[in-house]
Amino acid sequence: MDQGQRLLSIRREWPGELAVITDLGPRSAIPDESDQAALATASGDIIAAALRHERDGTAVAEVWQGPAPDDLTCAYACQFHTAGGAVILGDAHYEEQAVARIGAGTHRLRILTNETERPGLVAFEFTPQPRGVLPLVPCRSRGVRDRATLRSRVCGP
Repeated sequence: MDQGQRLLSIRREWPGELAVITDLGPRSAIPDESDQAALATASGDIIAAALRHERDGTAVAEVWQGPAPDDLTCAYACQFHTAGGAVILGDAHYEEQAVARIGAGTHRLRILTNETERPGLVAFEFTPQPRGVLPLVPCRSRGVRDRATLRSRVCGP
């Protein structure tokens, strides 16, 4: 499979242990995640992915258009709609954020990680969803609790 294009990469210490992706429009509240084992959770138009805590050093969050590198593991997948064609990547406190243009419409979003426990790298992979393709579970579902089941259901090739 051809590799996509990395649109954005932020390397920093993440004080809230979360990388957050949202549409440019009005924002929902950051999802409240009581299950500390979950790598990702969603609430409306905002998705949060767990990262290594700042006390453990820096971590990287990226936005990809199309397939990210094959050596990452899918932790979460759903469909994500953006009316304005851009998303914001930042931390849970919105102290540092950047914009990536992914194109308006509905996209398949996969959250890929390099580790299963507090990863040092999280990639948000957006792929435009062609018309006529059955949609994935909307991102409004709550956090990922059973990673093995999720991977086999929606993170496949």
